[in-house]
Amino acid sequence: MQLPDGMDPNALREAATSAVKSANISIMLFSPDPVKARVMVFAAVPSDGTPDVLAWLKAALAPLEGKGGGGKGGVAQGQGGKLDALREASKVAEDFTS
Repeated sequence: MQLPDGMDPNALREAATSAVKSANISIMLFSPDPVKARVMVFAAVPSDGTPDVLAWLKAALAPLEGKGGGGKGGVAQGQGGKLDALREASKVAEDFTS
């Protein structure tokens, strides 16, 4: 899901974890920041760990030429600097869970 430009990273994390807790869904949020020339990405999965949150994040970050980490507690985050690859990254994330 793409969110408005330049969202606060803490707000992204909270939105992702809240969605998992309330709806028991896996979610990946993208927030481009044209000013800083980067895309922030947050992923969260339910307690069953499906999909593997870190593998999912890394797959989505590849088109953005980004890096990330985490995976603890079903949450991972990262960022990439290739803003024009946002649609491709979103498609990769969607395909990963299909």
